[in-house]
Amino acid sequence: MTTFNVMVPVASVLALPFLPMLHELIRRSDVAALPIGDGPFVDQALLAARWHDALRAHVAGTPPADASAVPPWQTLGLAVQHADAIHVARDAHRDDVLYADRTITLDEGAQAAYAFADEHIDIHAGATIGTLAHAPLIDVDDAVLRGVVVGDTVRLRGAGGFACLYGEPLVFGAAPGPRPADTPAAPRRAISLTRHFASLPHRFLHGRYLLPCDVRLPAHTVVQGNLIVEGALVLGEGCVLRGSVKAHRVELERHALLHGAVFARDDVLLAHASCIDGVVSAGGLLRLTGARIGVAGHPVSACARDVSVVNHACVHGDLVAWRSGWFHTSR
Repeated sequence: MTTFNVMVPVASVLALPFLPMLHELIRRSDVAALPIGDGPFVDQALLAARWHDALRAHVAGTPPADASAVPPWQTLGLAVQHADAIHVARDAHRDDVLYADRTITLDEGAQAAYAFADEHIDIHAGATIGTLAHAPLIDVDDAVLRGVVVGDTVRLRGAGGFACLYGEPLVFGAAPGPRPADTPAAPRRAISLTRHFASLPHRFLHGRYLLPCDVRLPAHTVVQGNLIVEGALVLGEGCVLRGSVKAHRVELERHALLHGAVFARDDVLLAHASCIDGVVSAGGLLRLTGARIGVAGHPVSACARDVSVVNHACVHGDLVAWRSGWFHTSR
């Protein structure tokens, strides 16, 4: 028997403990973040702000800093209608660019392709924005918004649809009343993820816990760590997770908080008074029922194939529905 014949089985036995590590090194995509959306990212808020600034300069007669630059509406062959206030009558269609020093009002059934106002845009029931709208304050009442709507504050009431919204904040429906003073919040206890996962198959790699099963974090607990879950991840009622998550499906029960980003191949479901402070990307349904995404002063992007908003909800930043977005809010 040669030395080679002896060393091969010995080396194979010694290498067995390292096979899981080799497996994880080969599958590095498991610990990489999922992409948000498809195709190149477009900063819709920046795009709308540049259109608005160009319109102000055009109306004031200020020449552009770059003399060779062509205004975006001229590139598209569109005319600009400017007035102190613009009113689009019921069932009227406006394909040019509307720019108002104060307000733009769209009556029932009215359609405007482009709308920019220095103060306020009011979109009544059945009206719609076809391509792009921008104003400091935008009110939407029972309307389906087919284009991009960007505002400092965007308030949506009734029932309707949307494709892409941006606001700091986006406010759906009326805010619920404060919790009664005599109703104390349930106390939370801190737990260790290492100890909690001791009975579950898991690995710890590159600062992340990898779990090939469904995971539920206990109610009224505080935990810290980044999780990659092949199954569903559920945060129990009042649970606080400080870390980012990648899972097949993510659910936050009532009053749960997630301080981090969420990437889900399927659905992300937020129950009443639950919150996610970071970026949200869902390959399926993103459902907000009295929930919040983002925090004031720190806008984030929330993207999903389908978005459903029920009752009150608040989003600081982008809310994008690749296929369909609907809201049915409290008044």
